[in-house]
Amino acid sequence: MSVLDDAMRATVREELRDVLRQELRAALTELRPASVSASGDAPSDSYLSLAEAAALARVSKNTLRAWIKDGKLPRRMAGRELRVRRDELHRLLAAEPEPSKLTADAAVARILARRG
Repeated sequence: MSVLDDAMRATVREELRDVLRQELRAALTELRPASVSASGDAPSDSYLSLAEAAALARVSKNTLRAWIKDGKLPRRMAGRELRVRRDELHRLLAAEPEPSKLTADAAVARILARRG
């Protein structure tokens, strides 16, 4: 009878474990803020440091500063530090033409306009 009891306990333990996992997943899904994706990524409206934003956009920090100066990105400050909202950066990157699509004349005109 001991073997039967052990088998029954193991089966009940497994079933209980499965039910608890399912219930915990459901409860955590309900508690997760809507702005956090199911994959656990950061909220889309989170703020990035200039270095983080530059790495994400694969540009230099000076390019980000130029975009802020040109008004392409809003100026956001956290104390004395510049910050960039993730969703605003994604929006700009989606709208920004590929550098390879710019003609040399257009690139020179953009540079001169910035310095002007």
